[in-house]
Amino acid sequence: MVTHLLISIICRAQLNEKTYPIKQFKVGNYWLSLKNTFDFSALKKQTDDTLWLEVCSDNLFSPFGVFGDTNQLKKAQLKNYEMKNRVGVGDEANVVQATLWHDMSNITLYFFHSSESSPHSYIIQGNVFDRELVLFKTVQIGMNRSDFYKTFFNSFPKELEKNFRFVIFETCVFGIQEIYRLEDSGLASVRFRCPNCVGVKRIDKY
Repeated sequence: MVTHLLISIICRAQLNEKTYPIKQFKVGNYWLSLKNTFDFSALKKQTDDTLWLEVCSDNLFSPFGVFGDTNQLKKAQLKNYEMKNRVGVGDEANVVQATLWHDMSNITLYFFHSSESSPHSYIIQGNVFDRELVLFKTVQIGMNRSDFYKTFFNSFPKELEKNFRFVIFETCVFGIQEIYRLEDSGLASVRFRCPNCVGVKRIDKY
């Protein structure tokens, strides 16, 4: 795919800038280790309640699965989500932005294809409170903290599990942020945001 090639090229460029990929890092007196599904990772920010990581991983662009066009949503786990709007992006007829709603949850996806690549999509915005929706095949609202950390980390010390209310993954390409809010009861919500994605834009302008 052209987009995956572009992502790969940009990731490699950023890796060269950062000298080496960091698969583990130290928080306080403890070492954390991310899964090998991350091509690159770095600790961007840490506060008393927030762990913010910059990462390279194709999986983060499609947490609900890969869709070639909006018609495929009817056969996926997003089938219960109603499409509130579907608009073309800029002057590109085969690039579409779609916003989906289910109760209080909402998701905005970009769908695009060309003669040089297979149809695909990625998420740019959303708020998920839906306990039935599954991200990355295992992540669900209500799951306990230990299971949440096991999804993304090879090693995450028990002593740190209750320290963070927010865990943020920010993609090294486009800067899409996935913000996980953790309460004592478990994962409470997931927010997706892309600060550089304002309104409707053409994909090739990112």
